[in-house]
Amino acid sequence: MALLKRILFMILIVDIASIKLGRGFVNTTLIFWRCGSQSQSGNYNRAAMEVKGRLKRNTGRRGNNYYTSERVRDELRRRCYGHAICNQALSRQECIDCLQVTGTRLIQLCGFALSARVMLHDCYMRYSDGYFYEGCKNNASHLNLNFSPQGISELC
Repeated sequence: MALLKRILFMILIVDIASIKLGRGFVNTTLIFWRCGSQSQSGNYNRAAMEVKGRLKRNTGRRGNNYYTSERVRDELRRRCYGHAICNQALSRQECIDCLQVTGTRLIQLCGFALSARVMLHDCYMRYSDGYFYEGCKNNASHLNLNFSPQGISELC
């Protein structure tokens, strides 16, 4: 366990140190996090890892706002849902870099939780085994939110 913590810490340091970007540095200050109960399902954990990977890879390429889901293998009606958003002032690469740090923080803070949210100053990531973004996809008001504790209630 101590080795895993050291490895995750080193990944975080490398992620933060590598973020040298056009408008300065992406602000990866931790604003907020919330973790659900721990998952006991290896299949759900695999689906959650796939969702988090897609969020990190695709959000910056899809206008800094991206939704995805993955079916849990061997459980016909169960899915893992995910959403990530970046500050709209970030470039595509800045968003990708910020979400790399967010993904690392999710693992450090929440482990293999059934649901988790992590908000950094410039980006936000959420996943859950419950459908949570009804009405969000067609509502762009959250794209210009102030990334602050007060803005958390506005996030889908």
